Amino acid sequence: MAYAVAVSKHQKDCEALLGCRPTAGRLAKNMKFLVIERAVIPTPHANMKERLKVVTAHYDYLADLQKKGKVLHHSWVGFPGGVSIFDVKDNYELDLLVAGAPRYPYCNYEIQPLLTLEDARKCLDLMKAKEGE
Repeated sequence: MAYAVAVSKHQKDCEALLGCRPTAGRLAKNMKFLVIERAVIPTPHANMKERLKVVTAHYDYLADLQKKGKVLHHSWVGFPGGVSIFDVKDNYELDLLVAGAPRYPYCNYEIQPLLTLEDARKCLDLMKAKEGE
């Protein structure tokens, strides 16, 4: 998956700045990710009954992940698809959850790691310390 490379780079940057893995306790226990899902609209001749079945299963999947605390928020936006905030242990768990979505084969995904304001300030303070400020 294309986004795993960006996530891994982010993790390496945090490790370099903090001297530890983000999940090792200096940052939040879990990592949060913004997942932007853009549905790829099939040709007009696609089977509507099958499309509705997949979309229904996808919404049920997201609802289940919300109950488990893995999806903190999901919103539909001005394009087919939506945005979610995932709360997971690491990018491996994120890979499993995103790839397990019923609409996964029919969507393009953009995924960005998120930091809380507190964690962003910790990173900034460590960067300043390394620069000698």
